Amino acid sequence: MAARPPDSDTCRLWELAGSPHADVHLVGENTVTLSDCGVDVNDGPMHVVAKAGLRGLVDWVTGGEPPAEAPRLEVTEGDEPEVERDEDGLALGGPRPPPVEVPVRVLSAEPGPNSSPICMILGTSTPLSADEVLAAGRAALPRLSALLAGVLDRL
Repeated sequence: MAARPPDSDTCRLWELAGSPHADVHLVGENTVTLSDCGVDVNDGPMHVVAKAGLRGLVDWVTGGEPPAEAPRLEVTEGDEPEVERDEDGLALGGPRPPPVEVPVRVLSAEPGPNSSPICMILGTSTPLSADEVLAAGRAALPRLSALLAGVLDRL
């Protein structure tokens, strides 16, 4: 976590909660199947945020506004900081896409048991129980209500 430059007039850093370095959408289902990582690999929406980031970068370097600044992932203090996690194991902080905000599975950058290079960057996807999904949905209601109110205020 040492390479976390601050946002500036030439840099934006988005640390997306629940995203590994690569995922199913980047490497393809066949690569995942052939890799046999020992667990379900991360199939979150990193590709959507990456596309938004690329679009923002193109706009920025062609004279437009810079991409939005985003909160960082929360990490522990010390010589070897680790990502802080909620009770379900989801990363705290950072932009939180819908599958992290209201999860049905835990999306993580943590690798599975197979230590092959591809598996080390694919992260994991661990299903939550029905009770955990229901609790996560209930916990998200106030945040989603506030978000919706903010959107409606702009109309």
